Amino acid sequence: MPNYSRGYTYAERVKWLQDHARIDQSDCWNCQYCMMNSDGYPRMWYEGTEMTVCRLILILQGIDMKGQDSRHTCNNTSCINPRHIIPGSRFENMRDRARTNGKKDNREKKPATSHKGVYWNKACQVLFSQIKINNIGYYLGDYGSEKHAALAYQLALNDYEKYGILPRSRGLRGRVLAAFRPRKRL
Repeated sequence: MPNYSRGYTYAERVKWLQDHARIDQSDCWNCQYCMMNSDGYPRMWYEGTEMTVCRLILILQGIDMKGQDSRHTCNNTSCINPRHIIPGSRFENMRDRARTNGKKDNREKKPATSHKGVYWNKACQVLFSQIKINNIGYYLGDYGSEKHAALAYQLALNDYEKYGILPRSRGLRGRVLAAFRPRKRL
């Protein structure tokens, strides 16, 4: 087996990854200090090559990854827990994705509150607002409180019903914050 660890043992590498991750209730190690690619997978440079951390973990275990994908048993793309990552073929990976309808577990789709359109982002630990139109979800932004996220949803819904378009999330954030600013008395 080639030495991919450059002097560090596999256990030392895994300990470093665990120390740099946020561990949630389902024992997922959500990566915090790595770049994320467009699909939400953490990436790192290792020996001159950029690769997903999941793939790197399997390589460090001594698994030959040529022609194989890394699969998450937890369906959480930001998870880097070695016990949740297994090798598999592209077919198996696509079958896993089809079983979950292509949904990743990074954003829990259970409403975080009783407010419609307000959800909990498990990976980032923030509330976010989303509106669904014609079965397509439109992200409205992350918010610090339930009231802000619920107001963003309501403003977007009103704009869509009135004008037939959705506001940009940046403009929406400004309107939400303006609604909660104390007003000056004249």
